[in-house]
Amino acid sequence: MVNHKHKFVYIHVPKTAGCSIGRTLYKSLNIVDKRYEGFKIHHDDLTKEILEEYFVFTFVRNPWDRIWSQYKFRPFLFDYYPFNDVVPNLEKHFKEYYITDVENPHERVRFDTAQLRADWYAEFVHLPTQTEFLKGKYNDGIDKFPYLDYVGRFENLQNDFDNICEKIGIAPVKLPHENISPTINDSWSNPIEPTPVNHYSEVYSEKNIEYIRKKYNDDIMNFNYEYEKI
Repeated sequence: MVNHKHKFVYIHVPKTAGCSIGRTLYKSLNIVDKRYEGFKIHHDDLTKEILEEYFVFTFVRNPWDRIWSQYKFRPFLFDYYPFNDVVPNLEKHFKEYYITDVENPHERVRFDTAQLRADWYAEFVHLPTQTEFLKGKYNDGIDKFPYLDYVGRFENLQNDFDNICEKIGIAPVKLPHENISPTINDSWSNPIEPTPVNHYSEVYSEKNIEYIRKKYNDDIMNFNYEYEKI
């Protein structure tokens, strides 16, 4: 999301409350001619010049929690497979469901327009680590790390969002819940994972705790996350 009036860039990392943030920003900025849709944020044609000049921010999330949220959000996973079977096979399930050769796009998809890139990669933007995504994988190929002015945390969502609002010059506002995954407070009805879960640590096998630690090591190191138990 690029806003030229307030000179900011919001890099929407998937599954980090991005729709809540984006739709709140749209409302605050009185953008009424279009609806904020999470994946369409990647249609923005960013340049390094814009990134150098504007205030650039993003939000990240504990990778163990992020994968659990991804699982709950996808009926093609949630309704058919146990969570601990999905964790090491997430990419395989995405490729089977969406039937896209995402790794080998036609050259014009890579270089023509942001719209073509976004249409091609679609939901596959959810598969890279947050670090890979911020470095441009499955979107524009631009490494945003050198330009990040503020990295908010999902775990400190409202407070960090308030800080960002102050920095970009808009009034802080309470974030709504958008695209939220099912929780213990919802009508939990799932024969695969029948027990409601309060915290991601209740569902991970020891093997998959270590799998996430290795696969998402860049996020763990870059954003100082660790596996937490309640």
